[in-house]
Amino acid sequence: MQFARHSGVLSGFRRTFVKTGRLDKAWGSFYHTLFEDRQEGDYLPTRVFSTEEVSDHLAKAREFVSIIRMLIDGS
Repeated sequence: MQFARHSGVLSGFRRTFVKTGRLDKAWGSFYHTLFEDRQEGDYLPTRVFSTEEVSDHLAKAREFVSIIRMLIDGS
């Protein structure tokens, strides 16, 4: 797969993993949240993330990466 924009990656991710049921919808929502937060962090200079938000995202991201690795490996 190839994508020209980050939004295309998000759309392709949903189409390939969430809509097919290979990945729970909650993980699709989490990925969307990360995408939105990245947009805000990059383009809204006044956006400040709390330590709690970052810690929560980091913990969930570790689990998310683990699940994605299993999907890619076919486990």
